[in-house]
Amino acid sequence: FFSMSFPEEHQAKVNEAFDALDRCLDTELIWEPVVEKKGVTVSYHAFEGDPVSTFRGDGIIAVHPKKVLELLTDEKRRGDWDLFYADGRLIERISETEGYVYYQTKSQGWTVWARDFVMAISAHIFDSSNVSGEQEAKFIGVSVIRDDTPDVSGCVRGTVVLGGYHLLPVKVGDDIHCRVIYIMNIDAAGWIPHSVADMANTYQPLSIIGLRKALTGSSDP
Repeated sequence: FFSMSFPEEHQAKVNEAFDALDRCLDTELIWEPVVEKKGVTVSYHAFEGDPVSTFRGDGIIAVHPKKVLELLTDEKRRGDWDLFYADGRLIERISETEGYVYYQTKSQGWTVWARDFVMAISAHIFDSSNVSGEQEAKFIGVSVIRDDTPDVSGCVRGTVVLGGYHLLPVKVGDDIHCRVIYIMNIDAAGWIPHSVADMANTYQPLSIIGLRKALTGSSDP
């Protein structure tokens, strides 16, 4: 039984992140294609006034959406599917669908330090408009400041403006699969070569393939 909630300033950031996710899910928004791999498409959109481009991944995983959400919210298993994951933990769980996590990336050689992030995470689960009797979910992570999780030596503290997922049920024959739309807007802070930034911006949305392999045993669609 959980009786806690986010403090007001963190709840405001969570609400803003859900609003930003909804803006990115607007079907009239135009996304510029970047790459396609194993049925997952990666694209980007440059919002006016935002110095950091927003990237999007879109693909199908042959499991029910609730299985995808369970994996996304299990920080102990992030290394099973995230190419950049080096370390992480649950800082605090405040409800079945909300909490705080710490996430640290791998360094990229000796020139690029590891990045780390402290995030509030939250999921909204609601009846699907796609498939009658099914549910879909929106899940976000957004950077916050916590006094009990200070900067770590050897890491550059980055900012997740939005790490958001929309998990939609898709009927395939008699089965329910999951369409995953992943939206990311991340300020990695500090100096990063363009080649490394481009790799991260491309491969992080392709982590849908990693989710697929962790959940089905195969990276193929």
